[in-house]
This record gives sequence, structure tokens and C-alpha cells, in this order.
Amino acid sequence: MAKSGRSQGGVIGKVNKTSFGKNKVTSTLATGTFTTQPGTTRLKMVLVAGGGGGGKDSAGGGGGGGMLESDNWTSHIDVCAATGYPITIGGGGAGRCSPTSCNGVKGNDSVAFGATATGGGLGGRNPGVGGPGGSGGGGDFNDAGGPGNDPPACSAYGAPQGNDGGAGGTQPESGGGGGGAGGAGSAGSSGPPTTGGAGGNGLATCISGSPVLYAGGGGGAGGGDPGGAGGPGGGGRGGQNSGPTGNQALPGTDNTGGGGGGAPQTSGACYAAGNGGPGILVTKELNYASGIWPQQAQYSKRVQGSWPKPETTANMSWLLVGGGGGSGSSQNGTCGHQGGGGGAGGYINTYCNPTASPALIPLSNWSTPYTFTVTVGAGGAGGPTSPAPAPAPRGVTGTDSSIAGPTISTVTAAGGGGGAGVGPAARVGGNGGSGGGGSSNGSQPGGCGNTPPIGAPAGGPQGNNGGQGLDGPGPVFASGGGGGAGAVGTTATPGQGGAGGVGLENSITGSPVFYAGGGGGGTGASGNPGGVGGNGGGGNSGTTPNSPLGGICGVDGTVNTGGGAGGGGGDPRAGKAGGSGIVIFRTPSSFPMAVSPGSNTVTTTPGGCYVAKFTVSGSNTLTIS
Repeated sequence: MAKSGRSQGGVIGKVNKTSFGKNKVTSTLATGTFTTQPGTTRLKMVLVAGGGGGGKDSAGGGGGGGMLESDNWTSHIDVCAATGYPITIGGGGAGRCSPTSCNGVKGNDSVAFGATATGGGLGGRNPGVGGPGGSGGGGDFNDAGGPGNDPPACSAYGAPQGNDGGAGGTQPESGGGGGGAGGAGSAGSSGPPTTGGAGGNGLATCISGSPVLYAGGGGGAGGGDPGGAGGPGGGGRGGQNSGPTGNQALPGTDNTGGGGGGAPQTSGACYAAGNGGPGILVTKELNYASGIWPQQAQYSKRVQGSWPKPETTANMSWLLVGGGGGSGSSQNGTCGHQGGGGGAGGYINTYCNPTASPALIPLSNWSTPYTFTVTVGAGGAGGPTSPAPAPAPRGVTGTDSSIAGPTISTVTAAGGGGGAGVGPAARVGGNGGSGGGGSSNGSQPGGCGNTPPIGAPAGGPQGNNGGQGLDGPGPVFASGGGGGAGAVGTTATPGQGGAGGVGLENSITGSPVFYAGGGGGGTGASGNPGGVGGNGGGGNSGTTPNSPLGGICGVDGTVNTGGGAGGGGGDPRAGKAGGSGIVIFRTPSSFPMAVSPGSNTVTTTPGGCYVAKFTVSGSNTLTIS
């Protein structure tokens, strides 16, 4: 029965339980005490146990630690405000090095708020099956993988903790992959080749606002061929028997619960199995308020500053441009080969880009303040001059630009590829956000753009390939233009360096500006001008001293555009530097921004939106309140 109007301060209705946790997300990485905030009475959690260690001697990978997410069995966990709760974070099981043949060690359990996630199963040795656990360990060759979700978690926690480990292969020395929270481990090879099985996939959770994978399985050991890949979510790679020391087994990643990689038969510390990764607890303290509230309760909460304000949400748009590539230097001698144009820095954009809407950064006033680390990439240096007959070097790749923060996985725009030089090892344009132009020496191709690849839903592609150079008699020499965000670099034609690829126009600041144009390719003694830089900060190229136009040096890419540099020419014939990158954010008026250092800027558009522009190369900070 509802209380009287007098006892409720004039409001009739049910007295409801509240939680004012401000949606705070906390990652607990070690055993200890988790203390709730003064207003928290409800929370959600993800709990991951330690991953299993890989076995030694043609062995299986360790299983991923058991993974429990409270959403699978309850809408929330009830807790007391301002109260400490004991937490156990399970350590990873040891990967074995000696004796020559031995099992890995099972991972340790994680315990929180009455729930227990089981450690990952051990990787089996020769001979031996994989061990049971949250996810099962991989088996040695000809042996079964261990069972996952052991003991079963479905009845108590609504979903299994993990999956089975993979069986070892029928070929000697090929171990099975450990199971992961999101998938079973793969079997070892029935070969040849004698490759180990891949670790099972981990499982993604969005409790922190962005998807994060945990509890991937460890890869199984390989024979004379590589070990299995670690499962996404922190699983370690399996080792290769008698292979390079760089192919040894790897541990599970810290605080992911990833399983360790299985080790081969080869003895020695460099061929030890990988340890399992320690587990983790991720909590989200909830805001919750519904129903009718007594006036006295409202007054008290408002005085304390803990009454929840109405939620305001929005998406933050961003533009990310990497540093432009430096251009290649030209060959000494009046009729020498010319340097290629630098590729533009990678261009990734979500502003007015409906295809990239999944990459927008979500904001809520319930979760402010937000802090993001913003890195602005520097332009790559030009290839230096080299005394004859030394080969002229390629330009230096631009530096990456990136964004990292609480509601977005790290996003990186690659630096532009360096323009080609003349020497045997430098004649092909460098790969990058956009590729550098190719050398005239041997009509070499330009570098590849959009490297590494970024798809349209993530704001890509980053850029385009560089143009090809053209060989021939002295006056015909010409190099390719660097690629731009909007077009490929132009291939050189007889006596004319290729133009840099055009950049892309963007109005995130409120005014249209082109970014990420490619640098022009160098021109020989034909009397033609150097290749023109692409619109968006690409530099024009130079010409040789005996050109009817005279020796003209190339031009640097424009700062804070990510433009590629123009190919080297004139005396001295050094390449030029690419333009530095830039990072720009735009938020509605309800989410003001601050930048550090202060030489970056925040402005306001006529419509009241905030625009934060980062132009200082290196690490910077964005704060949203």
C-alpha cells in the first residue's frame, strides 16, 4: 500500500530504489577490494579468469579463461553503496619450458560478487590431452582437446563460460589450439604442412562503451611449420619447431584471460611455451531512477549532488589525417634520375559521411568528462643527398595520427609512403596512407595506398596508390606522383613528372578545406615543369640543373594537411619533407571541449557547434565536459 501524502512529503506513490553510479566503468586488474561509490546500488560486470598455459613438446595451446557477463543472467547486480567487496583476479597458468615434455598449468579462477569464472584449461604435452577449464586447452598431436565450460556455467550464469580446445593434428608435432570464450580451438594440421591449430576466438563485450575482446585461446605448436595463431582476445601464438627464435610461442595478453601458445619439441628458453594471460573484472556502476519519488528524497539527493540529471546524448564527428610522406632524392648529375613524390597521409573521416556512422564517437552527459589522447603525425623527411655514385634514398614515411579514448577503440591514420629514390633498394614508392610515387630508374611502380586497409564503415579508405615512373634517355626521365586521398598519383609521361593525386575536401571546421594531396614527381631535363602537387597540400616537384627552366628544388608538403612532398630536383637534390597531419573533432553545443597544449584551438561555428583542431605534432589531450 502506498504511503500517505503527508509521510511522502506531498507525493503519493511507491518509494523506489535508486542507483546513482554515474555509469562509471572500472577495470580491476589485480586481486584486492572493489569499493562502490556512495550512490551506487546497482552494477553490471564482466568477469574473466586467467588463461591456461601452453604445454611443451608438440603441445596444445592453453584455453582462454572462463568469461561471465552479468547481462546473460540478470539485468543488474544489487550492491550496497560505499562498500568494499573482495575481488579475486585469476593469474594466468604457467607455460612450460622444461622438462622436455610437460603439460602447461591451468589458469586460476576469478571471483567477484558471488560469481566464479573458471581458469582456462592447460595445453596438453606429448602425449597428452588438453585440460578442462573455462575454455579447454588444446591437445597434443593425436590427442583430444580439453572440454570448455567445465564446470558448466549455463544454469547459474545463463551462458557457457567458454568452448572446447582443438585436437592435435595427425602429423607429428602439430598441437591443437586452445578454446576461446567465443569459439572452439582449431585442430592441428593433418598436413603437411605441420602447422599448429589456431586458438579459438575470444568474446566481445561493450560494457565500457566500445567492443573489447577477451579470453581468446592460445595457438598450438607447429612442427617445421609455424604454430597456430592466437585467438583474437589475447590468445598467444604457438611456437615453431626448430624455427627462427622470432617464431617462438607467445604468452596470452595481460588482463585478457588469453591462453598461452603451445611450445614445440625444440629445447631451450627461446622455445618455452607461453604463459596464460591474467584475468580481469570490468564493472559499470549504474544510474537508475524510475517511478514516483518523495519530495524529501528528491531534495536530499539534489543537495548531495547525486540526483540524476536528464540524459543528453550525441555523436562526435572527427577527421584524422596522418603525416605526409617525404619525397625521394634525385641522382647526382645533370641528367640524373628523379625522386618520386611523397604519398599523402592517411585520411579517415566521419563528418557528413553516412557510411561511416558506426565510427562516430558516442557521448552522454551522464558519463562526462571524457578524456581522449590525440596524436598528430609529423611529415616524413625527404631522402638526403648522396655523393655520386651512391644511390639516392627514398623519402621517409610520414608518422601516424591516432585517436584513443574511453568510447572508441584506437583509430590510426597511417603516414604517407615515401617517394622513391634511385638506388636498387629504394626505386619503388613506399606504402602508406597513400603510396609514394615510383622512380624513373627502371620505370618503377608507386607504393600501395590504404595500407593497412581501412574500410568505408570505419571512415576509410585512407588513400590511393602512387604513380609509376618512366625511364628513357636523359630528357625523358620522370618519376611518378604520390597518391592522394581522392585519387591515385599520376604516372609519369615522357619528360613530365606525374602530378600528385588530389586530396579530399572537408567542411568539419565550418569552411571547405582540402587535405591529403600527393606530392608531384620529379622531372628531368626536358624543359617541362616538375609534377604538380595534388590539391590538399601536396608539394610541387623540382627539375634538374640542365633543364631549360634551370635547377628547381622540390617543395615541402603543406603543414597540417598531410600533403606529400614534391620530388627532389635542382642543387642540392635532396628530397623534401611531407606536411604534418591534423586531427579535428566536432561536437554539438551541449558538449564543450578543451584542448592541451593550448596551441591547439577550439572554435565555435555559427550554429553553435564546437570544433577542436589539433595541429601540434606528437601527443595531445582532448577533454569533453
